[in-house]
Amino acid sequence: AGQHTDTIRVIKQINSNQLVSAGDDNKIVVWNINSMTHVCTFESSSAETSIGHGHTGGIRAIETTNDGFLISLDSNRNIITWLASSRIISSKIANAHSSTINSIKLITDDHLASGGDDQILKIWNWRTFSLENSFNLGSVITSLGSTDSNNILIVGLESGVCYCFFFIYFYFKI
Repeated sequence: AGQHTDTIRVIKQINSNQLVSAGDDNKIVVWNINSMTHVCTFESSSAETSIGHGHTGGIRAIETTNDGFLISLDSNRNIITWLASSRIISSKIANAHSSTINSIKLITDDHLASGGDDQILKIWNWRTFSLENSFNLGSVITSLGSTDSNNILIVGLESGVCYCFFFIYFYFKI
């Protein structure tokens, strides 16, 4: 139980005792770090809610919040928020970008950045999935990172350029 049936694309520690793995089988598997035993599985096929089904493409990225939510991204441009304790989908944004999304990054308790092949950096309030800002960076966004304090978002581009965005008082500035 708990094993993947296809390529694993993401491994991330979510707390001091657990990590998650996810990939092309649309599953998010939670593991006990100490014993490397299966704890539970988030499966899209069993995640039908009033919001709809879970992931429809392979999972490409995962972020976790300080208050018990897991945010995942799939190859079909869906970003899904799960209540981790119950493995229930709490919100979903379908077609969050016009083409492949390559990365997501939690940047504050309420804000998530996403970017991909459409060259657009989007800043979302992940609790409401309202789009708060977007920036056309003129090159494919390949990766997102942040400083330890999460006040600087670092954006890596296919062109070899990195941008730093300073998150101050709910506004992004280059």
